[in-house]
Amino acid sequence: MSDPTEAAPSPAPSPRFVAAAARSEAVPLEWPVEYDGRIWAEVTVRRPTTAEVAAWSRRVLAAREKGEPTDDIPAPVFDAPEVLLAVLDPDDTDRLEEVARRFLPRRFQVAPTA
Repeated sequence: MSDPTEAAPSPAPSPRFVAAAARSEAVPLEWPVEYDGRIWAEVTVRRPTTAEVAAWSRRVLAAREKGEPTDDIPAPVFDAPEVLLAVLDPDDTDRLEEVARRFLPRRFQVAPTA
């Protein structure tokens, strides 16, 4: 039997990033969208974690192996659901992708052509 005066163990601490550089940016939508009772007037783009990149890479590879398209699998950098991302105005999508490029790991950034 446990001692009722004994305090419950503290939860394990969570890692957190301490760099001064911003890890996210809110991007206002020129063409807001209503979805599931919420009006999306902006989408936040953020830098993904290693685990998110690994899961996304596995998903893309699995789609390729099945012969399915992969260009509609968004990188794990947006706070919006995929169904919402798919219906955004193309100008808003272009702006989100422009911002997302800054948050992608270097291995996914395309070097500019000369």
